[in-house]
Amino acid sequence: MIKKLLLFFLLGCLLYTNGNAQLPGTESPALKPNPEAGNTATKKGSFFITPYYEFTHFKNLELVEHTNYHSLVEGEFQDVYLQEDLDEYNDNYGTEYQSGMSGLKVGYQVLNGLGISAYVGLTHFNFKSWVSDENTQYLSTQYPALTFGGAVDYEKTVYKKLILLTILTYNYCLTGTPVANTSTSEKVLSSDLNSMFWELDLALAYPLGKFLPFAGAGFTHQSVHSIYKVSIRTTDPDGNDFYNKTEFDSRYRGASFYGFAGIEYRLIKGASMYLKSSFPNPLRSNLGFRIVL
Repeated sequence: MIKKLLLFFLLGCLLYTNGNAQLPGTESPALKPNPEAGNTATKKGSFFITPYYEFTHFKNLELVEHTNYHSLVEGEFQDVYLQEDLDEYNDNYGTEYQSGMSGLKVGYQVLNGLGISAYVGLTHFNFKSWVSDENTQYLSTQYPALTFGGAVDYEKTVYKKLILLTILTYNYCLTGTPVANTSTSEKVLSSDLNSMFWELDLALAYPLGKFLPFAGAGFTHQSVHSIYKVSIRTTDPDGNDFYNKTEFDSRYRGASFYGFAGIEYRLIKGASMYLKSSFPNPLRSNLGFRIVL
């Protein structure tokens, strides 16, 4: 009888101890909240993929080089713009582009907080030059243009939950079959256009539950190379028709500081969606899904 009482006493002590271990404030490790509930930061050795859509409008490009290659009955020659010609264009005309891109980014986490990625996408590219109140001449892609690039990103907690984000991006776009629209009766024989930019972003982020709002500033350097060849029908003094051909080779560049803000929302563990907008130049909106493998 005494042995049974001692056994019941010991069982009661064990049950009491286990019951106190599950009281609020003394949760077991399995019940503790996920410290990454508001962030999908990947760890060393992880892969991640990001399908996204991005719209961009960049203006205030400046003409830095321009050459006209003429093929006439009299012979061939070229006309190179001097600095005063370039200044006259930039003082009187505007140059801009807008693009809509659907892309897929694939990345790898080299170290905790340090990732590298590459992406490819299809872009509808619309480039406008000689923009004024009286004139607008533009090149746009008849078929989607190929866009590809890469990025390096780094994040570090600088104070409690405050996160510093740094992203360096390179982008290159090569048009498929551009179509030129001019303000004259010239017949476009061929055209080619490619664009490139690199950007550096710095931002601060602070997780709030499943949300990760962020804001920062960046710098971009952009360039566009445009070539198109036209044919102009003319008549000689004897009334015979012939065609003069001219190729316009232009290079444009532009740089700008900008601000941006956005928010990331954690859907499930390892997956999130985000929205990011930049302003005023470039004016850009980016919507994507991030999946950690």
